[in-house]
Amino acid sequence: MDPEDVKKRLGLRFKQARLANGLRQEDVEQLGINYRYYGKIERGLVNLTLSTLLKLCDIFEMTPVDIFSFLEGDKVSEDREAVTMEIARLFRQKSDAKIKKLRLFLEELL
Repeated sequence: MDPEDVKKRLGLRFKQARLANGLRQEDVEQLGINYRYYGKIERGLVNLTLSTLLKLCDIFEMTPVDIFSFLEGDKVSEDREAVTMEIARLFRQKSDAKIKKLRLFLEELL
């Protein structure tokens, strides 16, 4: 497992989480993380400390398991990761109507 690849994939996961929450990088600064540093995280340029990782998980209402899910099994496409993030965001909103629509869509698709 290449650490540089993991940093880039981790950055992508945080970018997807930020976008799924309708935030800009600058908005993350108001939540306690310097936006320039956060930009480097998204680009996979820095090693995160455990405390920063946990703080970002709190900000995006995710667990470390959610963030590192790309490490399971084969490589997962960026599209698949984006869909996973959107579905997770939908469940966090607890919108029964949207969840029902998603279920109907999935039933039709499958």
